[in-house]
Parts: sequence; structure tokens; C-alpha cells
Amino acid sequence: MENNMAENKPQFDMLLGGTQNLPLEFSVGRFASARAQEIAALTQAIENPQRTGLVFQKLPKHMRRRVMSRTSKRLPRRLREAHIHQLRKSGLPPEPKRPSRKYRRRPQNLLLEYNRRQKKYVWLETHLWHAKRFHMTEKWGYKLADFPNDKSFRACYRATANHCLLQDISYYSCIELNGPIDQLLGHLQKLTSKECGLTFEAKAFLDGTREGSVMLFHQNTYPCGAIGRVSFLWKPTEKLKSDDTQMSETRIVWIWVHPAMYQELLDELIMLFHFTVISNANDTELNKLSCSHGTTDENSSTSDMRKSEEIISSPAKKKRKFNETKEKKDVEKTKLATRNVPFIRTPKYRSSSGSIEMVLLKDTLNRFRLTGPLSQAVLLESLHTANIPENISQKNKTNSKEGEKSLDISAVCLQPHNVSADNFKMGKSEDWRMDFFGVSHHKESWHYQETLWQTLKGAVSPAQLPPHLVLALTIQDPRLQLPSKRTKAVPDEKAIWGLESEEQITSLSSLACVSPIWSPHVRDLATSSMMSLAEMADIRSRNLVPGFVLEEFEASVGEDSSNISCHNSSHSCVPILLIQRPGSQDPVQKRLGFTSGWDVVMPAGWALPLWLALVFRGARAGGLRESGSLGFEAGRELPFAPDTVSGNSEAEAQRMQLTERYFRLPPDKRPNYAKLGITSPFICSWDILVNDWSQMTPENVAVIRNTEYQPSSFNIQFFVLRDRKKLEYLKAVISSLNTKNITNTSQNVRNFHELTNLFPSSTSCCLVPVTIYLCGKGRPADCAMICLPTEMDVDRISKNLHNPGPTEEPHIDEHQAERKEVRAEHKKLLKRLRRKRVRERRKLEDLAAAMHGESEVESDHKHIPVVAKRKTNEPPPTKDLTEKHEEKLHSLWMPRTQMVKDSCSRTVIGFITKGDFCFTESRGAGQGYVILSALLQLVAMYQRRLRDGNKLSTPWVLVRNPTNLQYRFGVINIQSAM
Repeated sequence: MENNMAENKPQFDMLLGGTQNLPLEFSVGRFASARAQEIAALTQAIENPQRTGLVFQKLPKHMRRRVMSRTSKRLPRRLREAHIHQLRKSGLPPEPKRPSRKYRRRPQNLLLEYNRRQKKYVWLETHLWHAKRFHMTEKWGYKLADFPNDKSFRACYRATANHCLLQDISYYSCIELNGPIDQLLGHLQKLTSKECGLTFEAKAFLDGTREGSVMLFHQNTYPCGAIGRVSFLWKPTEKLKSDDTQMSETRIVWIWVHPAMYQELLDELIMLFHFTVISNANDTELNKLSCSHGTTDENSSTSDMRKSEEIISSPAKKKRKFNETKEKKDVEKTKLATRNVPFIRTPKYRSSSGSIEMVLLKDTLNRFRLTGPLSQAVLLESLHTANIPENISQKNKTNSKEGEKSLDISAVCLQPHNVSADNFKMGKSEDWRMDFFGVSHHKESWHYQETLWQTLKGAVSPAQLPPHLVLALTIQDPRLQLPSKRTKAVPDEKAIWGLESEEQITSLSSLACVSPIWSPHVRDLATSSMMSLAEMADIRSRNLVPGFVLEEFEASVGEDSSNISCHNSSHSCVPILLIQRPGSQDPVQKRLGFTSGWDVVMPAGWALPLWLALVFRGARAGGLRESGSLGFEAGRELPFAPDTVSGNSEAEAQRMQLTERYFRLPPDKRPNYAKLGITSPFICSWDILVNDWSQMTPENVAVIRNTEYQPSSFNIQFFVLRDRKKLEYLKAVISSLNTKNITNTSQNVRNFHELTNLFPSSTSCCLVPVTIYLCGKGRPADCAMICLPTEMDVDRISKNLHNPGPTEEPHIDEHQAERKEVRAEHKKLLKRLRRKRVRERRKLEDLAAAMHGESEVESDHKHIPVVAKRKTNEPPPTKDLTEKHEEKLHSLWMPRTQMVKDSCSRTVIGFITKGDFCFTESRGAGQGYVILSALLQLVAMYQRRLRDGNKLSTPWVLVRNPTNLQYRFGVINIQSAM
């Protein structure tokens, strides 16, 4: 019925002038002349505009710059000619003065200068892009982007919740382990525990179709000795035609670790497998044969680095002699000088038995993280699968056995950068696609991956896909498909997502994750064969439509151009891995799919091209601050636990930074923490709090701050509870205290008795991860105290939910009078020393004047300098005295912490390590830890109130910030393990 009404409805052209019919033929000459007149009229209107105003005033306000009025280069290129024409009418600006000395002494080769500046802190490949838009910070040996300069805190949250947030996490380090799977699993199980969740040997991860995550510990020290959480990925198994059973059992696993715990894990792996460093002289015969060309390249690279230092030191104003020929610079190779490419440069280890090898792929692989529902659409528009010729398998059909052998060799051989085509039989062909996809199994996997990628167009969000899915793709160069301007990617409405698509995704084959990126030979070729920016600019300049590259043009580039080394082969494609992140899977805590997204893994050198492609599709870039806020909003496990070495080092660095900032303030602007009753305002004193609750002597408590973990002589007395079953049971008991969930009081009492029996006295001092949500106003801060409420406090909040909470009485500052006395004595001492220095100087001047009195009279009373002034670079004479005075005052302002539990009127049971306003909950929230014995005491108090018949809405706790005397009521929730 609706279709008939639409057909009968008069069209727009019929309303204007009736039905119009196109003629069967027309005169081309008259049509062209008419269009030429229109073009001439438009050109005249543009050249002689009727509107008065300068050209740069036509720009939007966010693009205007004050310097545009006199510098035409700051305008867009399309407006420069008109702007110069306007300047000629009013007079061109005067000639610029001579460049400054700083500009004239700039480095001659800026790329080599950048490499020199990376000796202490390594730059990511997207560093220059971030440095122009982000506040950079130095952390973990890298120069990383901290937060954007456009004050987009809420915008980044909106991108996470509704759009797409993009982050460069290439600072995560990858460790590759290669060997028999039974030996790998036998050793790795010593670092894990099944009580914390799935481990390396889980069947869901062994086939390589899913990425896993596991908590690592030092050897056989669970639950103590935690290292940190890592993610791992097994290389998918392939059906090899070889009869050697050992090859079928050999597997490769990639372990991705945070740089803060990278060195600790590396030392533990070396100790676990008894690794020794592999030198070039001790390599296998295969590695010697495949790397014979790499040694010469390495020697030449060292000589090039020596020459580069001389080039950097020479100023740019030094002109080249006429007889010298200008050497052609390999810009892309210079950019990757600080990376671990080619594969021969990566550090390698071998076990004492010789069966297991370890390769450190740090700074070799890049990894991006996309978060948000639109990350699926952004990837679909940015990534275009490469075209594999249909006859590629026929070309290598005659040499199929040799191709398979070359493929196996390329998986383990150490390949240099400049791989020549002469060594094709050894897997060294320049077109790596011919080598890899020439195998029928790999060609089949490419067809399967392309079909699967087309199916994903119907998915609106990554949360619709199986969790931790791994998908391999071989894509075209992202620069070939860049739009002319930034656009916003949206899901394809025409694509259909039905039951067939869900069945195809859920029943994934191992072909989906077969990728050439596992081969170091392919990674080196993909990096070295990437087109340079000059070649891409030449290609883009030939396009009739800016911003787009036609497939016909891309295929004919290698034939029509002699000076461009771009062919329709491996030069324009790159292998990548896509790893899905499911986000929130508990609808009770967060909405389903919150913080879901994708991780993209690519070889070195391809980070910036893919980054620009994602940004041009509407992805908003984020930094380290956004990473912390993402985990906070999602309620995930904190990355740096207090029982790890990395967590304590991060806490100590934060304490030093906040302490320095605190003492830079004048005394009247500093919060007096002694009066506030805060013993440790800048760090969570877990060791002292555990000591207070366990009633142990200070000699038996392990103070792990500023101490490296040594399994032989060091024992951590407290640990974080990570047992999933115990955490779920604790969570159920806490939720049962809510009156809405209460069904039977006697059942709750039995649950509490089972809970006390579940935790023996030896584990009563472990830390339990919790999340606190404040009731009403207030926002928890870092290092805020979590306290036990009294019976009176609970009665008040039960009667009035808007009760602001109790207030801490101001404490007495015992060192206030001593500080004033020390400061006054120090001032007197400085004045006395100054008077002494003045007297000594005057004595010297009088003595010199008496000795040279006659000469001064004869020289017309000219002044003869006797005592030279102190130079500015020399330290003052009272420097040591002032430093000791500052240390004394610091100890009086913030004395050493002796007790935490009973430091205020409410008993302290834990700390909030990360607190802020939570956008997902629309209230203040905080993540932290509480003492297990204190949590049991809290549950016992509420169980007793239930037995007495008191009404209770929720299990309350008290939270107090370090700079406030006001307690706030909060609801405690047990944080589930990942």
C-alpha cells in the first residue's frame, strides 16, 4: 500500500515544470561553449569578488593566525595566490632580517638529530605526531604522550562510550618463546596459578584463535611474589607435510608485557629456562647461511652511525664543495635506526638444553588500541584487504616442496634488511606474498579471512564478536586510501547481521589467524619495501581526484614510472593482526560491551601510515591519562598492584613527585597533614597497615618499597587476593548484606561462618581489591583512607541517606613550635654568617687600600678591585647548611609514619589508590584495597546488626581524603578478577 502511494505521489520535477524528457542527441560544441562561458563567469567572480575583506578572514576562526597577515605560507595552499595578490595592492611586507644564530646553527640532518636524542628515552614511531598535539612525559625508558593539549577529558570519555578512542601502546614489549610445547608449558606453569584463571595451557588459547591474559608470579611463590599481568598469543598450528614429529610439537608464543615489569619478567625467564645469550659465532648453520649478508650490513651501519654524528655536529650553514656529489639519503632507513629491525639485531637467547629459544621483539612490533563501538566502523573503512593473484599458487606449483621448505626456514632464520631476489630458493624473494601465499593452505586462509572481513561489516560494535578473537589480515598500504579530509566512520546500514553471520563468527576456523607476520623474514621485507613519502607524494600528485587512488592506477604505477619502485606486489601491502577486546561482560556493574574494541599489531615502520588512516576516519587520539581513566571507568584490575615491584616503584615515583610539589608551596599554602591526622598523604603505607592489623613486630614485616625482589632472601608478608572463587564468594557475601537481596537471615549467618572458615589465619592479612562508590556528593582522591564506621555512624546513614557523614576533629601539631624555633635559629645563623663574610671582605679591602694607597693617589683615585664577585655558577657558601635545614624542616612537616590503623578517630582498613568522578556511575568512585581481616570484621558487624533486627540498606564504609576532615559514606564492592 505504501509503495503504491509513493508511486502515485507527484515528483519534484513535475511540480516545477512538468515532465522533462532527455533528448536522444545533442550538439557537443554548443554544450562545451555554454559550459566554458559558465566557467569563465565563475573564474571572474572568484578573481574579482564583490565582498570586501581579506582572504585569510574567510577561514574559520580556529584556523586563523595573526602571522597570516604578513606570512603567506601560514595560509592553506589554495588561498596563497589570492592573498599575495591582495598584499601587492597594499605593499608587500619588508624583507625578513637575517636568521638568528640559533636557526643558522640548526642540525644539517634533522633525522639523525632525532636519533641522537633517543639515546636515553626512545621515541615511538608516532612521536612527532603526538609531540605537536600532546603533553609528553618520560616514563619506562620511553617518551610517551600523557594527555592532549585541547583539554578533551570529557571528549575522550564520549569517544570511549559512543565513538572511537585511539591509543598507541607500542611501548608494550613482546617476548617470543619458541620450542616444544610440552617443555614450554611445563616451565611456564611454575609462573602461574589456576586459581587466578585460565593459564597458558588452556585449550581456548592453544590453537591461536584467541588471546589470553594471565597473572605471572616468581617461580613457585604463589600467592606471593607477583610480577604482573601479561597477555599472550600462541602461533596457530599448521598442517606440515614433514614427517618429523618434533616440528609438529614446536610452537611459538608471544608474551606482551608492560615496560614497568619487562626487566623483572625477563630476568625471571632467564632464570627459569637457564637462557644464555646467542652470539653470531654460536648460531646454527642455517642462521649462519641466512645471515651471511647481515654481518656486512651491521658493520656498515656502525660506520654510518659514526658518520652521522659528524654530520649532526656540523651546522647547516656549511656549504657543500662543488666537487662533492650529494649522496642520496635513505630517509625510511634512518627513521628506523633506533628500532630492532632487521631481525638480526634482536637479542636472542637459548636454553641450556638447546630446545627452547627466546627472542626479544621489543621495539620491533607496533600495537594500536581502538576503544569504542565505532572502532569496528573505523577499521572497516581504514583497512582494505590486499589483492592476491589467483594464479599465485600455479606459479609456485612446480616448486611447492621448495616453497614449503623456504617457508619453514623463514620462520626461524635471521634475515637482514636488504634481501636480494637471487636467493629465492632460501626464502629471500622480494615479493614475500609469492612465498607465503604460494602454499595452498595459506592461500585458503587468505580467502577465508577476506570473506570473514566482509562479514564483519554487518557488526555494529566489537562487543558482538567472540571475546579475544584473533583475526589476521593482509591489507593494502593505508596511505593509498586516505580521504581528502577528515571524516567520521559510521556502520554500514546496508550490511546485514543475521543468524548466519553469528554462526560464521562463533564457529571460527584456525584459518582466520594464519598470518605471515609471525615470520621475521616477512616482517623485515614488509618494513624495508614500504614506499617512502616521496614516492607516495609522486603517486598522489598524478591523481585527478585528490585523496583517492584508483585500483587501475595503482596497478600500473610500476609499469608507467621508472623512478618509482612501487609495484602491485608486496611494496603496497602489510600483514597485521586484529585482536578483539570484549569490554564489560557483567551487566550488573557496567553496560555490556563498555570499553570494547580492537588491538592492531603491525610490523615496524607502518605505525604512522596506519595511525593517520585511523585518525582521518574520526578516531580521537588519547594518551596515558586516557589509559588510566579507561580502566577506572570500566572497573578493571589496577595495573600496578601494591605487592609487585613495579607497583611499589610507581608509587615511590609518585610520592617523590607530590612531595617535591608540596614543598614548593609557601608554608601558609601547604595543607598541615599533622592537624588533618594524615600520616602518609602521598603514598599508601601498606606495609605499616598490614603490620598494625597483624600485630606483628616491625622486624617481621617486609618493607618492599625501594627494594628489588630476590626469591632467595626476600619474602613478602602480604599479597593481593587473586583467587577467583574466593573473590566471588566474598562478593556474594557482601551483596547479601543488602536488604534488597536478603531472603533468609540464617542463610547469611551460615555464609559468614563458611567465609571465616574459608580464609585461615595465615591469609588474614592479604589485600582485597575493592571499588567504593560514594553516596551523595564528594570525590575520592588518591591515597584516601577507607575506614570502618561505628554503630552510631551506621544508624545515622540508615535514618537519613543524605547524611554528610562524621567529621574528624583537628589534631594537634606537635612539631609546630619546633618548626618556628628551627626556622628562627636558621635565620639568625645566616645573618651572623653574612655579617662575618662582610667583615672579612672589608678587612681585605682596607688592607689592599693601605698597601696601594700611594698608587691610587697618583692614578687619580681610580678604584682597584680587590675582592672579585662570586660567579653565578659557583655554589653559595651556605649551600650545605641550607640543605640540612630543609631536610630538618621536611622531617618536621611530614614525620616518619609509625602507625596507620589508629591514626584517626575511625579505624583505617585500606586505601584508595585511584579515585575520581566516575562518568559511568555519575558519582564519585575509587579503586583500592582493604585488609582481609578488616573486611571480615566489617561483615561481622553488619551480620550482628541483621540478627538484632536493625534495618540496613547497604554495607557502608567511610572515606576521607588526605586534605579534608570530612568523612563520606561509600558503598563497598568486591572487584572481580579479570
